[in-house]
Amino acid sequence: MTKLIDLTISPDASSIGDMEQEFLSTTMDWWPQSADGWGNSSVINADLQNPKLIEAAKNLSPFFLRIGGSQADTIIYNFPSAANVTDKDGISLACSEKPQHCLTEARWAEVLDFAEKCGARIVFTLAYLLHTRDIYGNNDQHDWVSTNARSLLEYTANSKHGQLGTV
Repeated sequence: MTKLIDLTISPDASSIGDMEQEFLSTTMDWWPQSADGWGNSSVINADLQNPKLIEAAKNLSPFFLRIGGSQADTIIYNFPSAANVTDKDGISLACSEKPQHCLTEARWAEVLDFAEKCGARIVFTLAYLLHTRDIYGNNDQHDWVSTNARSLLEYTANSKHGQLGTV
């Protein structure tokens, strides 16, 4: 049962708090194109050049664009130009086998450009993929190998977007 209430706000009322200007947010997840209901809305394959999508996102501005979700820990960052990348062949092989789990420099540049065009700031879930677990996913040794994540951060910091504060 719905109960109606009357509410009047006085022009003299004071606020009890403030919200960030970017309070509104939206998420782009990593779900593969074949996942039920997701179509091609993943951060890996969404058409970030689509004028309708850009215009719709601009209407949310300013907002946070969250890149993350359930699949975030399965993502490999393929940024071979980063100075600290030591296993370029292994990363390239992994990306060729599972392209839906691979964020490339070129795609990340598109995501950053999209965010800039739309007036979004990015909030990003860093992958915890490269660490020791047994074959059942148990017994995490908390020995995260951070070089893959560092390649993403290094690339971003050295890009025009790192200087603009997009991320």
